[in-house]
Amino acid sequence: MAKLKQRLAWWLGFDLLRIRKSNSFPALRLQLLRAIEPTLVLDVGANVGQFARGVLAYDRNRRVVSFEPVHASHDRLVRVAQQSRCPNWYVAPSMAIGRAEGSAMMNVANYSGCSSLRPMSGTQTAFAPDIVYTGAETVDVRRLDEAAREYVRNDDRIYLKIDTQGYEMDVLEGATGLMDRIVAITLECSFEEMYVGETLALELMDHVLSLGFRVFGFCNGGRDPRSKALLYGDIFFVRPDGQAA
Repeated sequence: MAKLKQRLAWWLGFDLLRIRKSNSFPALRLQLLRAIEPTLVLDVGANVGQFARGVLAYDRNRRVVSFEPVHASHDRLVRVAQQSRCPNWYVAPSMAIGRAEGSAMMNVANYSGCSSLRPMSGTQTAFAPDIVYTGAETVDVRRLDEAAREYVRNDDRIYLKIDTQGYEMDVLEGATGLMDRIVAITLECSFEEMYVGETLALELMDHVLSLGFRVFGFCNGGRDPRSKALLYGDIFFVRPDGQAA
């Protein structure tokens, strides 16, 4: 019966895998949460709470702090968090996370998940021509080790998720004051320049590995519609012993 179900799934264009064997984003997130059991999740680039909801579906009492700079998305994020009635889901004030305190111009896209502090590249435009910037707004920028200070406890084991459309290295460089308490990282990264000036995947990976992490898993993202080459994906990292540094 199991083989019949698998063949039927393949015929329909799907695959059936146990969560512990799958490399899908939700499966890797669940595997990591079970393996590391972090006490605090910092959700940087929260959009409207998709990642936080996935974490809280595993453990409703998990402490999660979401950061989102785009004002309309932040307003919706606040409503979603309130409607969830999860007591430990906190939404920080609207801000971008970077390497230094200040302000910056956020490019707002018609698909909010693609808004960025960086211009879109030609590769991004060719990959998703329907996604365009429709406006811009000034946002506050803060370092993560300062912005998260009021939420972090001395004994926290932190899971840091970064999805910031080309601003990943800036986030990491603004988190140095927390790095000794971070036990896991998930970041979206590009193999080709999707946003002008972004740090690409191999350099990001080298940087995170140099901080004492190892690769936990990898999830494919979008592919070039012509060459089928991988353009971006998500990499999951953990401390080798699962403990804070």
